[in-house]
Amino acid sequence: MAQEQNLEDRARLRERFFGAARTVLARLPVA
Repeated sequence: MAQEQNLEDRARLRERFFGAARTVLARLPVA
């Protein structure tokens, strides 16, 4: 059960990371 929780937490962290990266890229001036 701990393994499933760990995978779920990592998936959530990855989702947050990509969301933040997308926000930063959106704020950058695109040539």
